[in-house]
Amino acid sequence: MNVKAFIASGIIEKYCMGNCSMQEREQVHAMAASHPEIRVEIDQLSQSFEQYALANQVKPSRSVKMALMQTIYQQQASTDGSYAPLLSATNSDSIKHLQEWITAHPQNPPAETYDNQFMIASASTDLVTNFFVYVKKGHEAEMHDHFIEYLYILEGSCIMNFDGQEKPFHAGELISIQPLCTHTATVTSNHPMLAFVQRQAFA
Repeated sequence: MNVKAFIASGIIEKYCMGNCSMQEREQVHAMAASHPEIRVEIDQLSQSFEQYALANQVKPSRSVKMALMQTIYQQQASTDGSYAPLLSATNSDSIKHLQEWITAHPQNPPAETYDNQFMIASASTDLVTNFFVYVKKGHEAEMHDHFIEYLYILEGSCIMNFDGQEKPFHAGELISIQPLCTHTATVTSNHPMLAFVQRQAFA
């Protein structure tokens, strides 16, 4: 087959889209090695396909990104017990799994002195951050714009203020803080509040 006929056959388009058979791939490689114009045609078509794909790309929804992030983290946690289970405000089983995990990873009160907060890092990824925190007083108003924050209270109690609405929380309860929600916390127990905190990246 001559060069013009080979180019006109459509096999190079199939090759650039990854749709050709192994035999056809070998044929394209052989022709490209013998004919520079075939190599040029492959490069031009590949660039055209890439430009078209970039110009017509579909941005995945936030829900798709979150689902992908959760799947990746859950796979990590299933193979490495040092990672806490993924928390969810709508899945009561996630609390049960967290309680089991915490039983296997008990925390001792900090030996060193601290004024208000004392954090203990736990196994985390780029998308999910885990840590324990002891809190004596609380924290001033803050707002997160790139992650959902969950706090599971292990000891003590607090009052959370969400955009001006107050709500009390006690040991055994899960606090869910959505992005862009201004919130404060005030510890109400006579001893420091201990909580497990998980921050999940918000796509």
